[in-house]
Amino acid sequence: LDTGLAEPARLRQLAGALEARAYHLRPQDSMRGMALAIEAAKQLEERLGQDACLNLNAPEIRAAAALREAARSCAAALAALVALKGDAALVADMLASMAATGTGRQAYLDGALARLLELLHTRPHAFTPKVLARVAWSIGEMQVRGGAEGQVLCASLGHTNHRFLETFRSRFFSVVPDFLENDIGGLHEAFVAPFLGEEEIRRLFHRAAQLQVGLLPNSARHLAVMQRIQDASCVQRPSMIHTFPAFTLHYWSRLRE
Repeated sequence: LDTGLAEPARLRQLAGALEARAYHLRPQDSMRGMALAIEAAKQLEERLGQDACLNLNAPEIRAAAALREAARSCAAALAALVALKGDAALVADMLASMAATGTGRQAYLDGALARLLELLHTRPHAFTPKVLARVAWSIGEMQVRGGAEGQVLCASLGHTNHRFLETFRSRFFSVVPDFLENDIGGLHEAFVAPFLGEEEIRRLFHRAAQLQVGLLPNSARHLAVMQRIQDASCVQRPSMIHTFPAFTLHYWSRLRE
């Protein structure tokens, strides 16, 4: 997306149209609308520069605010629909979209995790490596980035969310031997370190060692992620490394060579 020389007034009109149709869009269209609106808002603000952004009456700032509000309306509509009817992949996509655009709220996160908990019990096989990794990345990114209007988001808040995390960990432990390079590289340190237990993390690094994630040319792009997961895991569980078998420990060491 490039707003180029698009008139702020025209962008405000488009934002209004998107907001008006938010509850009538298909989920994938809502997610695309959110991403485009947030990106357009960022470009408008960058067009002005830092000092000019202080002028809340500037046409660009008013258009950016309208675009962000439209994105938040799409997020609200999406959360209402997906929390009731979404399958595991769609809930994962919704969480990823909200994480990437900063449009999440605690209520949306709670509803999504409750839906995922239900699906973990009724359709556990829908939680493939790709879906598990996407959920993990989304939650981690929300923990770091927060949500709409700077709201702090917490995946461990409340009894239902705790039950989700326990059930998710169990499924993760079962499926991680089937993870491929992109699944492991798609994880987030802000989920792995605080929300997975030592058993899950040991098994994750054993699988990463089998695949040599980050150390071979076909997965070199994931090295930085593996290093961040390594660092965060050390902070959370400093003694865990002493429980690694030699094979995993060798991989762990090579991540820092």
